[in-house]
Amino acid sequence: MGILPTTNTILSAYCEKGMLDEARDLLLDMKEKGIDAAQTIDLMTRSNLQPDEFTYNTLISGLCKEGKIDKAFRVLDEMESMKFLPDSVTFCSLIKGCFKWRTSSEAIKLFEEMGNKGVKPTVFTYNIIVLGLCKENKMEEAREWVKKMEESGVSPDCVTYNTLISGYSKTGNIWEAYGAMDEMLLKGLKMDIFTLNNVLRTLSNEGKLKEAYELVCSAPEKGYDLDEVSYGTLIKGYFKEGDMDQALKLWDEMKKKEILPGVVTYNEKVVDAITYNTLIMGICRGGKFEDMLEFLSEMEEKKLGPDIYTFKGITRNLVEFGRTDEALEFLSKINETGKIPYRPCFAILEETISQELQKKNSQEVVACDSVDQDSSSGTTRTEHNDELFKEGKFKEADCILEEMTICEGKLRDANCVLEEMTNKVLST
Repeated sequence: MGILPTTNTILSAYCEKGMLDEARDLLLDMKEKGIDAAQTIDLMTRSNLQPDEFTYNTLISGLCKEGKIDKAFRVLDEMESMKFLPDSVTFCSLIKGCFKWRTSSEAIKLFEEMGNKGVKPTVFTYNIIVLGLCKENKMEEAREWVKKMEESGVSPDCVTYNTLISGYSKTGNIWEAYGAMDEMLLKGLKMDIFTLNNVLRTLSNEGKLKEAYELVCSAPEKGYDLDEVSYGTLIKGYFKEGDMDQALKLWDEMKKKEILPGVVTYNEKVVDAITYNTLIMGICRGGKFEDMLEFLSEMEEKKLGPDIYTFKGITRNLVEFGRTDEALEFLSKINETGKIPYRPCFAILEETISQELQKKNSQEVVACDSVDQDSSSGTTRTEHNDELFKEGKFKEADCILEEMTICEGKLRDANCVLEEMTNKVLST
């Protein structure tokens, strides 16, 4: 039995009992589940239910969301032929649909048609146009529409200004964004946290950390909220500029305010290791190995990791700054804890020492590269070592490690780590 015959049966039962509201709700629900607009109206007609403005607006909205703009306009024509006048809700759906699926010029023409038909635009109508133009990076046009909005007697709201400020930030027009923020404050409107973070991100990316920090400091006074994204953006920016002290100062401030590091979903906050990893990598670049270990412990206490990416990042940063001894010591420690499998540990060790060799002496790199690839098989040393581990050939793997590390004179340390890793495997 098909969906339409079933619907007809239920509709008939509703109509016989005079449950017309339930009948109409059923029809609109069926539209959302895929029944064509024409079928919906046909069902209503056959069930002696007269479509009204609400019905047509619901159908037009659904068609526009699906990108079926031509069908939406046909329903509009039918709506008018049935002597139902389209209202601002009707035109808002069509304007939004044209911005998404057609062109901005078609959306603007609809706005003009709206006026010709005597339908007064609302703040929601103007906001759709401002948003559509901002998405196309047409910021001058968007600003002009805000002026038109005010001239028509419609006051811009928080949504209008948040949209405009985000648009300016994303296009790099940070001073225009500041101007819109000032206007917003004068009108007693509040910038939302999403918009504030867009501004902070733009300032940070442009190296304007002083301005970004001033904005964060003035946030409470201006009524702006701050979250982990706000602080995380600045912390990352300061680490990028090499200002570790300021980054850690912000971290302390973040903890005092009990702002939890994490990521935000639509309706809840999910803790993750992103902020901690940012801090740890920054501290490594600053050369404060002991401080990094403290953050690792804190990360573990809060059950945020660390994960394989944390360990890889730390090891690579230590080697990059010529601290290979500490990198080997660090890998030895994490191997003892068993926090990550032995094979990734070995791969990190191998890779980091190889990188160090390449930087130190190009002639040694050539010598080491001669053993880095098996000319007969084309396999890399890492792949070959992995196969040796799988086959239990630890001595052969040890020989390859010797070839790699002997150039740098750290054979003893590397062998100790490898021996510990090998013993760990044999004991399992």
